[in-house]
Amino acid sequence: MATITGLTAAEVEERTLAGQVNSKTERVTKSYPQILIDNLCTGFNLLLLILGVALIVTDPHRGVVNALAVTGIILMNVVISTVQECKAKRRLDKIALLMTPKVTVLRDGVASVISQEQIVKDDIIVISAGDQALVDGTLLEESYLEMDESLLTGESHTVRKKVGDTIYSGSYSVVGDGLYRVDAFAENSFASKIIASAQKPIKKKTPLQMETTTIMVMLMAIAILYSLVAAVVFLVTGKGIAEIIETVAVILEIVPIALFLLIVISYMISAIRMADSGVLLQDSSAVESISHVDTVCMDKTGTITTNRLKFNDAVFFEDTDVEVAIASYVGSVGGKNRTVEALEGRYPGIKCQVFDEIRFSSERKYSAAKIVVNGKARSFYMGALSSLGPHLDDAPRIEGIIKEYSSKGLRTVLFTESKENVSLDSESGIPDLKPLAVFAIEDEVRHDCRDTIDVFLKHNMDLKVISGDDPATVDALFTIANIPGERKIVSGDRLAELSKRRKDAHDALDASKVSGKESTEAVAEYMSANKEFTDCILETNIFGRMKPDQKEEVIDTLRANGRYVAMVGDGVNDVKSLKKANVGVALESGSGAARGVAEMVLVKDNFAALPKALVEGKRTVSGMRDILKIYISRNLVLAVLIAMTLIFLNKAPFNPVQNMFYSLFAVGVSAFFMSFWAKPSDNSDLVLPKVLRYALPTALTISIMGLIILAVFEYLFIEGIVTFEGYDAYGVDQATSGLVVLFLSFCGIFQLLVVDPQFKIFSIDGEVHRDWKPIVLLCFLSVGSIVAYNIDVFCELMSIPMIPLWLQFLMIGLAVVWLILQQLILRLNKFTLLEDILERWYLKTLAKNNEKENAKLHRSKSSE
Repeated sequence: MATITGLTAAEVEERTLAGQVNSKTERVTKSYPQILIDNLCTGFNLLLLILGVALIVTDPHRGVVNALAVTGIILMNVVISTVQECKAKRRLDKIALLMTPKVTVLRDGVASVISQEQIVKDDIIVISAGDQALVDGTLLEESYLEMDESLLTGESHTVRKKVGDTIYSGSYSVVGDGLYRVDAFAENSFASKIIASAQKPIKKKTPLQMETTTIMVMLMAIAILYSLVAAVVFLVTGKGIAEIIETVAVILEIVPIALFLLIVISYMISAIRMADSGVLLQDSSAVESISHVDTVCMDKTGTITTNRLKFNDAVFFEDTDVEVAIASYVGSVGGKNRTVEALEGRYPGIKCQVFDEIRFSSERKYSAAKIVVNGKARSFYMGALSSLGPHLDDAPRIEGIIKEYSSKGLRTVLFTESKENVSLDSESGIPDLKPLAVFAIEDEVRHDCRDTIDVFLKHNMDLKVISGDDPATVDALFTIANIPGERKIVSGDRLAELSKRRKDAHDALDASKVSGKESTEAVAEYMSANKEFTDCILETNIFGRMKPDQKEEVIDTLRANGRYVAMVGDGVNDVKSLKKANVGVALESGSGAARGVAEMVLVKDNFAALPKALVEGKRTVSGMRDILKIYISRNLVLAVLIAMTLIFLNKAPFNPVQNMFYSLFAVGVSAFFMSFWAKPSDNSDLVLPKVLRYALPTALTISIMGLIILAVFEYLFIEGIVTFEGYDAYGVDQATSGLVVLFLSFCGIFQLLVVDPQFKIFSIDGEVHRDWKPIVLLCFLSVGSIVAYNIDVFCELMSIPMIPLWLQFLMIGLAVVWLILQQLILRLNKFTLLEDILERWYLKTLAKNNEKENAKLHRSKSSE
């Protein structure tokens, strides 16, 4: 390696000026102009802006006010969302700088660390175990380098690389190290060509986004139908274009246009909160995935322990030469892991000539080296008893020693020597060995381990430790850390036996099917083997001596049995299981490959931040569920009221300005604040079915009472039974609309008592949130509504007379009556049949949308 010096500073500058630089890197966030365009130029926003212009053109007197009402909420949403997203962008861009992939290059003979966009053509890149290749190149030097290319090819085995071989971007080093020259990057790299040959990448929507899409499609269809009917009826009855446009503008408010925006902004804010606690999200939509986690799988390293290893004790089986042998071994092998470093701290390394070497990997669970010690070539093997034990004569005696150390929470490593002077070959297997020593290694227990795990347990999460160490060691560490709960332990060897039994039973079953005579015994054996394997994984909480493919098998089984799994890992051996999990969590100090595939990264390896992030995710989605209850209720109220008034009165129930008032006081302000004070809760089920079971009876009762108020007061005004000063200037329609809007607004405000109950009388499920903020907001909105109705200018903008206080308080009283009625109906489930019909339709439609999403993703992956 010393003969290769890399590019000079002048050569780097020359290539940079020539554009031969890896400048095309993935943008972490959108640009500022793109944020504004995305928030403003949605199809629905543009439609409402066009309607606003049409209102101004067709009605010069009231058009400007109505246009502002139609577009005001849209413009306010655009401004707020753009400002929030720009703030989030600045913060997330700063965070992203911390996680920008780095690479070590040789320049002017000196190794230096640079970011990936600074790589130039012909750079010499240093690649070591755990590093991910960011660009393509030709291998110039290597030392036992094995690459995993499964992210590109799907093949699970590692590829041994030789000088002259190609290193592909996207692959990562499992063991060994090397130097390679950069040949291709950006769009010319192997990974980029795969992507370029595919369709445009499709980003799958989150479950909640797909759910809201389904309900939005339904409400969009209703709005289009209403608009067509209104246009035809109004044209037939001779009403003007201005009134048609005004009515259509109100009808389109049925569609919950801000829902997607609300979800995205909430997730971005939540992602920033998580970053403040020490968790970086690769994608803000991962907030939702985190909220569903019910099972957390983790290695003990970095979670229960700090991974700061130090030598503790040793047992020698030979009287002479062992200390020299171990010092020669640790001083001569390459790719030193932390175990070797801990031993070297006790036995200072002696540099010897190395003939051959097998680097340690989690799959093999041993390393080996043929070195010259005191003038004699000797072959040493060091690793786990599970790998080396079968090749020893006195394994039972050694097993007793290891059990004693393991019971104290100590790691153990077995040091042996080949009985014969043979060449090292990982493919042909391990020769007969003689034991030289057992070393006990101590790993420090995290001081916050117990408190962190208590948070998981408090939120009913199932914890599973999947470790490469002896399961007895992990069990002892649980005791040392005072972690509560019953423990069920299984070793990787036992799990392999169960897996083999299941595979053999499956093969036998397939063979019986091929023969045309499916054996009852074969079916029974497979079902028994599969149940035993599955039950073992579901019930076990400590897995020891596990290999990477076994970790992957555990994750697969958990997910197949309905678990929503988060996997915490840091090494190359964790990459596949991180990919398999619903949520992959990597440690910042872990390998680049692990960080590259994870959805979350724990800054400074702060495991205590993970439960905070999980709780934050649950809190965010719980808040969205409560917001959706009042949001969808309002949209359904509009759908019912507009249908009834169009059919029976040939008009819309209110004008755009009145509708804006209803939207703002019933939903807009509440939704904004509710996202901040939401409490975490279980989010394992779909969100919208529960929302609909609340929103449907709520909307129907509000609509029925609203229609009764509309009919009764229209009659009272026409007959002159009720009249007041200023009433004649606006007429019956506007007076009744003003009353109905006030009633609807207070119904929306009072829903704060139900969706976020502070008193048991308003709680449907018995849960009570002791928080004064919703009550304060309710009082603020109530006072604000009354004040607005007593301001001349505001009443004029709404085109309503100034309604007397006694009528205003009557509407508040009727809203209280509605609240009592709603409580009775929600408790008695009087709309069960209608709710079931709507839920079945909804779930069927959601399933179709899921199929479409999956089909798009499948086509995208197939074309890759």
